[in-house]
Amino acid sequence: MRMLRNLSRLRTLLLLAFLPAVALPAQANVFISVQPTSNMSCSGGVCAPTAQPANLNATDLAGMLASSDVTVMSGSDTQRREIVVKASFGWASTHRLTLDAKYAIMIAAPVVVSGPGGLTVTIDDPDGALSAGPNGRIAFWDRSSRLVMNGRPFKLVGDIDNLASEIVAHSGVGNFALAGDVKSTIAYGASPIPTIFNGTLEGLGNRIFFLRINDTAPNQRDGLFATVGSSGKVRNLGLVNAKVQGTSGSSIGTLAGESDGTIFGSYSTGMVLHTGSGGSLGGLIGWNANDITDSYSAASVRGQSNVSAGGLAGTSSGTADGQLYNTRASGSVTGGNNASVGGLVGTSAHYIYVSQASGSVTAGSASLAGGLVGQGSHGIVDSFASGAVRVGNLGKVGGLQGLLQGGYVTRSYATGSVTGPNAELGSLFGECCDAKFQIVDEVYGTGAVSGAPHATIGGAIGYVAQSNWNHDYWDTDTTGVSNPGQGAGNVANYPGVSGLSDAQLRSAVPAGFNPSYWRQSAGINNGYPYLFDNPPQ
Repeated sequence: MRMLRNLSRLRTLLLLAFLPAVALPAQANVFISVQPTSNMSCSGGVCAPTAQPANLNATDLAGMLASSDVTVMSGSDTQRREIVVKASFGWASTHRLTLDAKYAIMIAAPVVVSGPGGLTVTIDDPDGALSAGPNGRIAFWDRSSRLVMNGRPFKLVGDIDNLASEIVAHSGVGNFALAGDVKSTIAYGASPIPTIFNGTLEGLGNRIFFLRINDTAPNQRDGLFATVGSSGKVRNLGLVNAKVQGTSGSSIGTLAGESDGTIFGSYSTGMVLHTGSGGSLGGLIGWNANDITDSYSAASVRGQSNVSAGGLAGTSSGTADGQLYNTRASGSVTGGNNASVGGLVGTSAHYIYVSQASGSVTAGSASLAGGLVGQGSHGIVDSFASGAVRVGNLGKVGGLQGLLQGGYVTRSYATGSVTGPNAELGSLFGECCDAKFQIVDEVYGTGAVSGAPHATIGGAIGYVAQSNWNHDYWDTDTTGVSNPGQGAGNVANYPGVSGLSDAQLRSAVPAGFNPSYWRQSAGINNGYPYLFDNPPQ
């Protein structure tokens, strides 16, 4: 799979796009920072590294741009592949800056083109990326300035309506970039960009503040974009303090009601609201049919009955190899009766890799609720959930996933409490599985599990049918399920599922866990095992 093929190469840079605590990669070839210029040769308008690590002083770079075009290169060595902007700089001249990296360019501080000058971004590796950190963005004061990325010119746009009109004028295709931050002052009655978008929007780390949509018509697609088409790409865009509301049968998200394209390095805060019955709602995307990478949402999500609701995406299903990779959600998620509700995704038919959810999850009667996923049929890898999960009568609720229908779950865990009357409950899963080829391996749960009389409670899983469990554990102290034979609520001594005391789980990585992926430290994750590639915040 693409994710597995690229995992080792992406590991050092993926979290930088949105996690302020992550250290910058030591192997980056060129830093642009406040430190003195060192190990860099600048001659004839070209700055290239002479040794590793190399540093170009931001003030020196701005001074050169005042009088000439400048190209900053990362070099061609396989160990020298990134440019990282750590300090803010800008220029007001007519000159052009070219950033030419072998693999990645990371913007961790503001870059401001305050005059008519231009910017060219070139990344040689087709798997490479431009990413913007939490404090990083590229802003243009003059919308007639020229931005070129990998040989393609981008049209600079200044606000939502400008973007919408340009997309319409170009029949839903073309390359566009947000010139700077936008503060929206319009309350929209539907998606402001109703045209199916099959172009590229590069946010450059800029943000749209106060998007407001209240669509009272049923069966709509509500978000900044109604639909990102299968060829569409949205990258490095933030939606801050957004509020998007829709009703029965609608797909609702802050960024897009539906995305059939690819979303990279984007995020949202605010809230997504739903009235009526039926639909799919997520903090970033309502219905996702393709890839979401390096993205997150802190938006709260509130749905009614018969919905799929998730902190990041309501439903993730469609493209066969679609995936959620390096994603997270922290907002609370609520659904009514007969809902599928998850801290990250409500209903998933895609693989979820290196992801996490921390928001509380609440659903009504006869619902499926999980700290990460409400119901899913593909798999979860290197991921975890920490939010409390509560479901109404006759529900299926798990700290990681409510209903596991098939696929492969490995190297994952859940720590949130699980509660529901007359329900199927487990610290990991409520119910599993419809397929005998289901595999659950290297997982553990620690959250307290509780339900009224007549609940089916297991330390790890409430109700199990056909599946293969290997090296799977629950905490017999913190979960409240102390019976060592009660790993599954409906089958005593289910093979592959074992109880460990809290002291045992905190003292060593459990037997069968691959030490290449798992770590343990008293000061991290309350002493419980954690994932090297996906540490807790």
